[in-house]
Amino acid sequence: MPKAIIIIPSQGADVAAFDAVARAVRTEVYGGQASIVSTAVTEDSGAYDVTFRTSGGGSFSWEAVHGVSTVMTISHGFSCDGPNLAYHDGGYQPWGSSEDSSCAELTQAAKDFWAKVGAALVPSGKIILVGCFMGGGSYASNVAAASGRKVFASTSLFGAGNKETTLKYVKAIEAGRSPSPMVSFAP
Repeated sequence: MPKAIIIIPSQGADVAAFDAVARAVRTEVYGGQASIVSTAVTEDSGAYDVTFRTSGGGSFSWEAVHGVSTVMTISHGFSCDGPNLAYHDGGYQPWGSSEDSSCAELTQAAKDFWAKVGAALVPSGKIILVGCFMGGGSYASNVAAASGRKVFASTSLFGAGNKETTLKYVKAIEAGRSPSPMVSFAP
């Protein structure tokens, strides 16, 4: 089983940059012991269906994953809606906050997804949300509550598609530090 799962979008702006960053993180932070999983999102009447594929093109299921130390998303993002899986190409944010909650609560789909992620992680495992503003509102703390795991997220702009930036912060988090603008949120 890999040490980490790195989730990246396959749609929208900057997907090649996110893929390159994920590959660098897999090599330079996890010594090749991470799986890169891409997402494909479709929308039907406001409901989102997210399909996961490994970097080799194989299918991926959260139910089959256990004992992982870190789950990370690398994408565009925002404070209420979390990872944007198709920025400028539909803007899919399937794991966001309820529209009627002023960002105070995750959608049921988001709660279900982050609970699956939490179940895949070891008890001391963590979630790292690499992208802009996901730690600036209640989103990251809601993810911590839904997953039962510690979450790290940025409170401001963040260069998720920049290899040097992302490596710097992920290495620090894996070493037990949370440098600004990354903040940790307890479950």
